[in-house]
Amino acid sequence: MFTYICASTLQKDTFKMAKYKTKNAVKQPLIGRTDEVNTLHGLLNSKEAELLAIYGRRRVGKSFLIKQALEANTIFSFTGTKEDTKDENLKNFIDLINQLMKPPIAYNKPSEWRDAFAILKKYIELHSATFKKVIVFDELPWLASKNSGFLAAFDYFWNSWAVNQNVIVVICGSAASWIIENVINDTGGLHNRVTKKIHLQPFSLGETEQYFKSRNINFTKYEITQLYMALGGIPFYLREVKGGKSVPKEIDRICFGKNAPLYGEFENLYKALFSKYETHLSIIKALAKKRKGLTRNQLLKVSKLNSGGTFTAALKELEASSFISFYSPYGKTERDSLYRLTDEYSFFYLQYILGNELSTGYWLNQIGTASYKAWCGFTYETLCLKHIDKIKIALGIAGVFTKSSSFFFAGNDDIPAFQIDLLIDRNDGVINLCEMKYYASGYVLTKKDAEALQKKVAYFQILSKTKKRIVSTLITTHKLKLGMHQYLIDESLCMEDVFG
Repeated sequence: MFTYICASTLQKDTFKMAKYKTKNAVKQPLIGRTDEVNTLHGLLNSKEAELLAIYGRRRVGKSFLIKQALEANTIFSFTGTKEDTKDENLKNFIDLINQLMKPPIAYNKPSEWRDAFAILKKYIELHSATFKKVIVFDELPWLASKNSGFLAAFDYFWNSWAVNQNVIVVICGSAASWIIENVINDTGGLHNRVTKKIHLQPFSLGETEQYFKSRNINFTKYEITQLYMALGGIPFYLREVKGGKSVPKEIDRICFGKNAPLYGEFENLYKALFSKYETHLSIIKALAKKRKGLTRNQLLKVSKLNSGGTFTAALKELEASSFISFYSPYGKTERDSLYRLTDEYSFFYLQYILGNELSTGYWLNQIGTASYKAWCGFTYETLCLKHIDKIKIALGIAGVFTKSSSFFFAGNDDIPAFQIDLLIDRNDGVINLCEMKYYASGYVLTKKDAEALQKKVAYFQILSKTKKRIVSTLITTHKLKLGMHQYLIDESLCMEDVFG
């Protein structure tokens, strides 16, 4: 929990800001998050009361963003605790208000949240009305547990009072689907009350590069890609990385060493987010076995879970928290759509950490093995799928409306089975058929690979019956080395293009 109170908080003459000065908003530069910071600054300059919902997976930097961008105006910030009961959260809430009062006041612990909000209202009213006051409720799902009465009291607080004040009320949480369902899409008193929402995503590859540069760690793009494939773009994980050593050694130290910083992270991650986390883990483990993804029915079979509300809710929660993604194959119905594990750290953990002895040097011994090469290929493909916006920019089609999908054909007597990793179906009469290839060094396109890609183009045209022109597109880790068969493909991109 953080709480920032300006000096002489309750002396009204210290607050003379009629308008927030965005140039003083951030003491230290934030990496990336440009759109999010602009959104927050816009709310600070708004003449209306604002109800902001920020959500995203654990460790992605939600609290840090709020603190960095809104700290100067934050007069109250309270964080719920998962293990605490309603009475314990109420006690912590009122204790914080008592401490912030100048001089301190000894309010007794209220028995209900509506009484607690009445006290909070008195506290807020002590502050000057000439600047935008920020009130933060972090980890809201833990405060609004079943039968706590928190949401009803919050509803009354917002609709009866806060909506008419010069305030920003921020609600935040890692249980993204809970916030979407119970606040953003609420059909009761909070219906359409959220004025702005931010779904905070992990760093992109480009933002990860900026982050390391800000710490004077000068990794190459290839090294950053290696790190990203193991840790993802999670700021909390990336801050464990040190410069001066090779990336494989850093991954080894962070994940496999005797005192590995991320030891126990996987179990804690899901337990902290989901009340019935066993279902979520079963889904994650099932998807890790099938790298290309599973349909809902296939997922039920592999995970050995029962179809129903609990399973459906877990899928929605995992997708909203960016652990899994939902892909619709080209020309197929929703029933044929695939769920795919797209959280890099979870896949890395299940592939290499679970069940293995956490000894220093383990990861270094994996490099170059068949398992390692397969992991690299799949994970690089996942990175490309996450960075389609950068790929579109590199292809010069950023302004063209597109739909992204995959394609799989089981095979028959005339056409063998084949799969297309990524199709970019464009509104300008073209489809980019993309093949992602991970290589540790420069790659010379062989005649065999070029002809295989050409066959996919031909087979896809026959099976899809599309009238659009098909552009074969190869996305490799490094730039293609000049070779005699390079003319057999239409376009080629490399990892630098995925960085943007």
